[in-house]
Amino acid sequence: MRIENHISLDRQFSPVPKTQEDAASDEILLGWGHVKPKTWDDMDREFRCVILAEAGAGKTEELRQHASVLASLGKPSFFIRIEDIESDFYKAFEIGEEAQFQTWLQSTEEAWFFLNSVDEARLDNPRVFEKALRCFAKGIKDGAHRAHIYLSSRPFAWRPKEDRRLLDEILFLAHHLAKKTNGLNLKVRSQFTLCATWM
Repeated sequence: MRIENHISLDRQFSPVPKTQEDAASDEILLGWGHVKPKTWDDMDREFRCVILAEAGAGKTEELRQHASVLASLGKPSFFIRIEDIESDFYKAFEIGEEAQFQTWLQSTEEAWFFLNSVDEARLDNPRVFEKALRCFAKGIKDGAHRAHIYLSSRPFAWRPKEDRRLLDEILFLAHHLAKKTNGLNLKVRSQFTLCATWM
């Protein structure tokens, strides 16, 4: 683990608005102090999350460091490079080991997976990301409902509609069941959060 040179930045995260109108509204509310950015304490409770940040923002080290912090607290935590998943699922673990993973899979505990990074996985072949994601989903299948999954990406590499649809297809987790007014039909919503990181 390469954490000795890491400087904690008390990183904060803000939800990415879905529309231009939402962006303008969020900026106003944030300026007035009505919207607080998320911290890692908040993010640890997310189950499906994509973190966007520009090149050089420190995404890789931030995710690796946080995986190490959770592991030091005795929580099953894994840092994985997406582009390495397909060739060998377990060798792709840079933090966490196969034995730890298997122990978690057979337990009832939650675990945290930090997948780095969407843009690097797509450098040679755009299909690598999807294939790796399917391989990962297959590996955690028995514990997917207990898995907190974070993916990092540069904004330019993230395709909002296509990639969200892909994540919901492969790693879907229901947020809640909301009854409609007639009380007969149920609406299922995905537990998916898209955040931008900043200091």
